[in-house]
Amino acid sequence: MADHAPSDDERNRRLARRIGVLRDQGRSLDDAALSDDEVVRALRAYRAEQAVSPSSARSERLWAAIEAETQPAAAPAEPERTPATLFALPSAWPWAVAASLVLAGVLAWLFLTGAPEPVQVAAADAAIETYTAPDGSTIRLRPHSQLYRLPAEDERRYRLTGEALFAVTPRAEAPFIVEAGALRVRVLGTTFNVRTWGRPSVFLQEGAVQLARAGADETVQLAPGQESGLTADETLAPPTASDSAEALDWLNDEMTFTARSAASVVEEIEQHFGVAIDLPEAVRGETLSGRIVLAERQQSLADLGMVLGGRFQRIDEQTYRFIAEEAP
Repeated sequence: MADHAPSDDERNRRLARRIGVLRDQGRSLDDAALSDDEVVRALRAYRAEQAVSPSSARSERLWAAIEAETQPAAAPAEPERTPATLFALPSAWPWAVAASLVLAGVLAWLFLTGAPEPVQVAAADAAIETYTAPDGSTIRLRPHSQLYRLPAEDERRYRLTGEALFAVTPRAEAPFIVEAGALRVRVLGTTFNVRTWGRPSVFLQEGAVQLARAGADETVQLAPGQESGLTADETLAPPTASDSAEALDWLNDEMTFTARSAASVVEEIEQHFGVAIDLPEAVRGETLSGRIVLAERQQSLADLGMVLGGRFQRIDEQTYRFIAEEAP
């Protein structure tokens, strides 16, 4: 039977890709997703043993260990032994040894010096929370939303999960940047609403903002009263006029919707109350218009259930399923 096990260099490439994904998502390299890799386990063990030493000294010792492991050992008189290597690779691919050493070096630097991680600076649970940034900007977080500060010298770079209204203090020499999923929002001073639930989007209340998509050159400029975001195929939608009442009504614990899909309305309910809702495919595409008060979860779900012609059955503390009424 043919052996289909991946080669060592292929495993190294896979590991490098997995680390890249974690770093792009702002997640720690201690993530459990890497716990099954022997190189990562070895580096974690080394880091734990050397935790009391300065980062630079630990790095130097690790490189010395790597070099020692990859140099030919002094041949004893009896018996003769083959040189030790850090990774055992097929002799047909000697270049893979160098690739493995480079990967080990990168891992060593990341684990022992540690690139700065995003720091959570604010979070909203069941109620709206207001955060005042060091520059005086204010951010009002919708329930079940989180705000992170990204490593930056000017302290005006953030990442949002959920939804928030930003009122940015103008500062000409340093733009204010918000990452919302794959969206990048760049401003100097303005008021705008950002959401990441559903498809990430931005509504501009006043001022001016520039939207960009991560990893792409395309940009979109918004004027007050306009909205844009990512489409289903991950491109930037052209700016469109939007009703500020619908975009910002969550600040008053309510939601107003005009000709929106049931799926979109449910996504907003999920964000506001921090729940998961199972909505049948046959119902997701229905078009809804109306207003729902968001003061209390059960009442809001009851109101939406009446509009959809059914009810929301509670599965557990944070999960619901829509049950359509049977026709008489």
